[in-house]
Amino acid sequence: MARPRRYDDALRTRLLETAADAIAAHGPGGLSLRDVARGAETSTSAVYGLFGSRAALVAAVGHEAFARFAAHLAAVPHTDHPDRDLFELGLAYRAFALAEPHFYRVMFDV
Repeated sequence: MARPRRYDDALRTRLLETAADAIAAHGPGGLSLRDVARGAETSTSAVYGLFGSRAALVAAVGHEAFARFAAHLAAVPHTDHPDRDLFELGLAYRAFALAEPHFYRVMFDV
């Protein structure tokens, strides 16, 4: 019996990023697993092996987008100056939108 194939975190990340690009450009309905697999230089079986289904991949992209956003905001130090902290959070919000535009669109435009 063949040994089950394992996929690493780097492939999972590539698939999430490729899928986020596709969803940001065409909406969730325009997501093609073949196109995502091709863009991540893998097979559709890897997509199914890591995510289980198309719907689960779309959900994982949404979760990844919000997790990255939360990490950006969590990196802002808290001080005794709430007005300055709020300003810094605003800058972090903007920085995330500029650094991760495809995930930002997934969060707010789709």
